[in-house]
Amino acid sequence: MGVRHFHEHGRSVLFTSIALLLTIFSATVVYTSFQMKVSLVDALYFSVGMITGAGGNEQVVEHSADGH
Repeated sequence: MGVRHFHEHGRSVLFTSIALLLTIFSATVVYTSFQMKVSLVDALYFSVGMITGAGGNEQVVEHSADGH
């Protein structure tokens, strides 16, 4: 295992990270374009949660603009 081994894997990690960030950004833009009353932070939280499965309670985001 040398520097070349880590360099090859580092490139894959970089491209995968960029693809994930672009996917999250795209989902956030789409979500905010359909839900105008949702803040950008709530839309970002919802998008990350839906894409990664790490979201907690999505109903909080869905009803945040309603005042519930």
